[in-house]
Amino acid sequence: MYQLSQDQIDFQARARDLAQNVIAPRAAEVDRTEQYPWDNVQALKDAGFIGITIPKELGGQGRSFLDAVILIVEMAKVCGVTGRIAVECNMGAVSAVMKYGDDAQRKMAAEIVLSGDKPAICITEPDAGSAASEMTTRADKKGDAYIINGKKHWITGGGVSRLHLIFARVFENGMENGIAGFLAVRDPNTQTPKGLRIGDREPTMGLRGIPEAEIYFEDLEIAESMMIIPPEGLRRGFAGLMNAYNSQRVGAAAVSRSTVQVSPMQSSDVSQGESRTRAPTSPSSPVIQASRNRSDPPSPGNRIDPNPRPLGNNAVNHECPFMRARVRGPYRCVRSPVALTRWLWPS
Repeated sequence: MYQLSQDQIDFQARARDLAQNVIAPRAAEVDRTEQYPWDNVQALKDAGFIGITIPKELGGQGRSFLDAVILIVEMAKVCGVTGRIAVECNMGAVSAVMKYGDDAQRKMAAEIVLSGDKPAICITEPDAGSAASEMTTRADKKGDAYIINGKKHWITGGGVSRLHLIFARVFENGMENGIAGFLAVRDPNTQTPKGLRIGDREPTMGLRGIPEAEIYFEDLEIAESMMIIPPEGLRRGFAGLMNAYNSQRVGAAAVSRSTVQVSPMQSSDVSQGESRTRAPTSPSSPVIQASRNRSDPPSPGNRIDPNPRPLGNNAVNHECPFMRARVRGPYRCVRSPVALTRWLWPS
């Protein structure tokens, strides 16, 4: 059985204290208002929980992905949005830049993230999902720059993120060379750079305090120096970049499990350095309870209800306030954490 180190136990205790005393009191408000919680971001930054996986020489703490998951679990238990912010500030796009970026790219990305930015990774497209074989966004070489055109959607943080890692097919002299990542820094105040336009915000079942938006690239000019290519080269560029990005998927899974109170680090045994999985018998997340019509008793634990009833005074029709289901077909809504766990992780 894995034993957390004393440093990790202390780190977890600090994260739990911040989550319960600062983040939790506002969780329901964040969900209800659908406003990005900048004050929570500042609290994470002040506590030293932003950019913890960034190397020390770039201003970070050089912590592991396990440390990042410990942080994410504590945040997501009380606020899924803040948990997701903790993911994106410590995993995913920033991981790809730290692994494959050159010195200038890594330094720039580190400074932006450590300032409190949640990077946006731009992969998913309306007609392609995240399938590389169907990607249509393209970057055409023009002198010492690339001109990017295309559309992405379901971009987490679209409209609030500054740093963007854009996946696009690379063309030179009319010939396709493969897929690369391109770094673009958006200033929300001046709406620059020209050619990077934020589209509509997508409606979601949950995590409503963080936008999911369309992003349009309309002759967006990116300097060649801002292109990221893995050592495998452009032909294997997508696979290489995704290998570095995949840490984000671990973080996203931690948010999901913690939101429904089925976290491998939730058990009181963790305080003694042991990590055990213990499933709950009731939904105890304060935000889940705040978002539920308390006069409406929960459905049986094994039931998945595709047509949930309206929830009293809240302007939502979903029993699960954090989980959005990116599945083909209609959204599904789950009446209890146990049912959701069975759906996501069937035995």
